[in-house]
Amino acid sequence: MSPTPQPTDDVDIYFETPADDKEHSRFQRAKEQLEIRHRNRMERVRKEWEEADRQAKNLPKAERQTLIQHFQAMVESLEEEAASEKQQLVETHLARVEAMLNDRRRLALENYLAALQADPPRVNSTHWPLRASSIPSSPLSIC
Repeated sequence: MSPTPQPTDDVDIYFETPADDKEHSRFQRAKEQLEIRHRNRMERVRKEWEEADRQAKNLPKAERQTLIQHFQAMVESLEEEAASEKQQLVETHLARVEAMLNDRRRLALENYLAALQADPPRVNSTHWPLRASSIPSSPLSIC
């Protein structure tokens, strides 16, 4: 039985690790890693394109045009892939943040109801869950 391979970068780590108190910082690191990965891929294609263009100086115009179209398609594909990866990362982050907010709201409501149902009711402890500042209204407010 072979061991499970360890995540290789912050993006893999982010997707393989459940949400916790470090959600936003892990999201930021993964987003930065995605951007670095994309820049490296684009730089590699740019260098390949320059080399191919240098070697294709004596080719007929039609063949050079085909070569240009090939590299343009590669660049477009990389751009689409990067956008898709970033969208997946952002959607995952938003879902995790929303789940954490829902957990906090549920816990606040449970504590509030427990305080009201106590005998005698714990009036002072019923006010903190109702403060607007205790729970952000939007998942984006903690991003």
